[in-house]
Amino acid sequence: AGNTGGCLAPTDANSTCNSCDGTGLKVCNPTSINLVNGLLTIQMKSSTAGSFTANSRVKYKITGTTSLGTDDGPAQNLSVNNPFYIRIKWSSLCALAGVSATTCLNFPANQTLSVGIDWNNDDVLDEKIDFKLVVNSVPGGAATEISTTCTAGIANTVQAEGICDYKMKRGDEKVYLIEFQPSTNTMATTQPDVKFDRVAMFYSEGAANAATINNKMPYVTLSVTSDTTGTTRPSISENKITGLKNGINYCFALGNMDQTGNILNYPKNAVLTDGTKVCAKPTPVVGLLDDKSCFIATATFGSQMAPEVVTFRQFRNQFLLTNSPGRAFVKAYYKFGPIAANWISESSVLKSISLGILWPLLLFVKLSLSIGLFQALLSVFAGMTFVSLVALRIKRRNRELAA
Repeated sequence: AGNTGGCLAPTDANSTCNSCDGTGLKVCNPTSINLVNGLLTIQMKSSTAGSFTANSRVKYKITGTTSLGTDDGPAQNLSVNNPFYIRIKWSSLCALAGVSATTCLNFPANQTLSVGIDWNNDDVLDEKIDFKLVVNSVPGGAATEISTTCTAGIANTVQAEGICDYKMKRGDEKVYLIEFQPSTNTMATTQPDVKFDRVAMFYSEGAANAATINNKMPYVTLSVTSDTTGTTRPSISENKITGLKNGINYCFALGNMDQTGNILNYPKNAVLTDGTKVCAKPTPVVGLLDDKSCFIATATFGSQMAPEVVTFRQFRNQFLLTNSPGRAFVKAYYKFGPIAANWISESSVLKSISLGILWPLLLFVKLSLSIGLFQALLSVFAGMTFVSLVALRIKRRNRELAA
């Protein structure tokens, strides 16, 4: 559960509230718990019947406490295998944990919440269910903004602030989050049992930079994976934001989101105001699958979705578009490829010639995707050397036999 303050009681005590209210890039949580009168409600089933009209025997406790908290809801009659509810005020739970009932700051880590029935009223749960309880309460409020302190572009292994620097790259109706810099590889927060596991990418259309973005604007969440040892950098497996319009400039303000849903630690203003880093304009990108009449591979194999064409596209994305020489080659291919593709599509002879050229190239592409480009080049070189040596030996032997 996460709490950032900034929003008071919803009309339903069982509901969470959205504290992302548009007041700048302040700390917020779309599902913040309400510490005023919010309830944690858990449904259970009893194996025994009982009636408790005066004193509720539905109770709870957390790790390290000897006394039990009593259900904050009305007294209930219990019947076998029928559901009943335990309702716990968040303020009561925080108080039981020994922290402030009004802020719940510094909630103890690694807590187990046990809920159940104390049939004998002796502060022992005779029937219970255990839950892992993770709470991270962060100071909120309308004026509270928390930004990272780590230097943009430089790793900081001391502070637990999530990602503090990043760059956006354009795509076709999409943008990519690239070159991000974590403050720690573990993506730890100041709460020992809570990590940053997502980023919330708030965005604005047509802006020059991200300085005016607030936390009520549209956002997309991207999952972040990290290990506990900190030996490897965190990764974002799906680093693209799709569904955008080509030709429109999109600027993004990154907020680090922890496992409880709290969003905080936005990058420094120096990052947010740099439109060359935090903004990107989606642009139509001509690719191997975009137009059958314009590309050699599609014209040769006859379909936009042919497996061979998909493989060439993967090679392009992984090995050519990631470096300057590769991008220059792709650019030249896009310029002259349509002409050759039109010739090939209209000639069976040219299509046969193209197949003869592309099949060996396809084998090399598949090998590169499997073992890496450098290793594939070494393999091809070794193979060519071996074939050359064998051919030379055969040629010498034929000469000796002729003599």
